[in-house]
Amino acid sequence: MRVFIGYDRLENDAAKVAERSLRAVSPSVDITLLDVRALRNAGLYTRQAFNVSDTNQRYDSIDMRPFSTEFSFTRFLIPALTQWTGTALYTDSDVLFRRDVAPLFIQHDELPRSHSKAIYCVKHDYSTPSDMTKMRGGLRQYPYLRKNWSSVMFFNCGHRANWFLTPHMVNTAYGRELQQMFWLDDNEIGSLEGQWNWLEGHGSPDIDPAIVHYTRGTPNVPGHSDTPFADEWWSYL
Repeated sequence: MRVFIGYDRLENDAAKVAERSLRAVSPSVDITLLDVRALRNAGLYTRQAFNVSDTNQRYDSIDMRPFSTEFSFTRFLIPALTQWTGTALYTDSDVLFRRDVAPLFIQHDELPRSHSKAIYCVKHDYSTPSDMTKMRGGLRQYPYLRKNWSSVMFFNCGHRANWFLTPHMVNTAYGRELQQMFWLDDNEIGSLEGQWNWLEGHGSPDIDPAIVHYTRGTPNVPGHSDTPFADEWWSYL
């Protein structure tokens, strides 16, 4: 069971919690942190970014639009990193795993290939977020189609549609297009239950989350210390 977790040097504690909580609930998974430095050294990632403010807001050199983390676009290299074979789970770093992810792999690995989708995700109705900032509080929220769908993705890496995600394409496509999964038709995107990407501050309180996603800020960010499941988050840190 291959799991890729986004990694940003400014979010090191968040990545620690994501990895440690995942190992606690799914000890047999194979975890890879998507470290942009390693991907650059391997020649797989060449996109450049620049900062124009003191808030750590990054801008992409391809389309000059803002983006949030070092893994905003590296996540789309996963089919290439798996040589377009098998399945893999991706999550952002600001998550807390509370339940074994094995059912995801069992469920989708047993599907006939002819009935499988290219990607499975929670299809949030979150195109226009209610909060204007996120993460460390200094980064602005921007609305766009399929927002937060790509923050947790279960890849069918060998699906024909994902052949499009070559390193060249990931390094040259507009960032907003990648985030909106522009290479996929609607019928190529399958649905996951809401428990697999429960957005803190947005997700239904009736859901017992398997993955808590602190999109507004992890519990160590000022103003977010009393967020749901914060005690569990701190216990892993």
